[in-house]
Amino acid sequence: MSSFLNLPSELALEIIRFAASSQPTHSEQISRTYYYTALSLSRVCHAVRLATMPFLLHTVVLRSSSDVALFVAAVRLQKRHWVNRSRLAVDYQRLVRRLWSTECREPVVNDQPANAIDCRILWEITLGAETLGLHFSSAHLLSSNLAEFSGTIIPPNRQVVFAGSNRRWNPLIYTSEGLAFFKQISHLLIWDTEQQSPSSTGDRIPKWVMDVPFNHLPNLTHFAFPLVQVDSDMDEKKSIDMAACIITDDHHGGIAVRDWLTSNQSGKFASISFQDPQTCVENAQWETLFLEGKDKYIWLQAEKILSATGESQWPNNKTHACN
Repeated sequence: MSSFLNLPSELALEIIRFAASSQPTHSEQISRTYYYTALSLSRVCHAVRLATMPFLLHTVVLRSSSDVALFVAAVRLQKRHWVNRSRLAVDYQRLVRRLWSTECREPVVNDQPANAIDCRILWEITLGAETLGLHFSSAHLLSSNLAEFSGTIIPPNRQVVFAGSNRRWNPLIYTSEGLAFFKQISHLLIWDTEQQSPSSTGDRIPKWVMDVPFNHLPNLTHFAFPLVQVDSDMDEKKSIDMAACIITDDHHGGIAVRDWLTSNQSGKFASISFQDPQTCVENAQWETLFLEGKDKYIWLQAEKILSATGESQWPNNKTHACN
């Protein structure tokens, strides 16, 4: 260990970064085992722990209500560390840049204390993360945290990812806090593998897209969603075609995106296809895609494609591989 600590600080930090932030293989499902290397490093010594924590906490993926409960417990412990001025105190709010939750159990009447998850303590982390990813089964995490922020200014240019077919918008937008949150969203991505019949008119925009509360998204510039499969794609059960709409002029916002969806006359569009059979199957491992940064990759690829082609209308015959 002494020889490692004697390395130049830049080299030692690069070794820690590489070890603590390695990407999962396609055959590896996301679980706590993914974090074992970073967790092991954080237990080596105080200096290595300080260097490891930014990589360990940069992207937090919570697969279940049990994971949410464990993360809540960790945040509570950190708050006690700060009160006690412990050297183990870590600023989770600053370090967690990307947060994903697949499931967050909602409290029910007569819930036993041991079964209840009070995730309101996560509100600073939830609203402070640069990118927030939620399966709709975990929307309670967001709604309960919004109720806690009590007028605190929500950072602008929020990137949000929603996944799943049970799309529930009303609980999120029917409060002043929810409206304030949606007002700051600039990038909205919706992942869904629900199989839909191809449109008889050839229109690949799914009907549910028009249910998105665009009126409450005044700062939206980027919007991505899955396309309806065409006849030639029906055998490709393990792929997802995503559409990315980017509004490049000053007249951005949800209404501009909605107008583009109905008229194909405003904004720009790119079709990006996921071809990975290990992650893009029914009940897809959205956590894996999020951890791999495929949400960011969609935006980068779309901007690159649209910059190169200068397209301003629907490119029906263009499909770009996203691997």
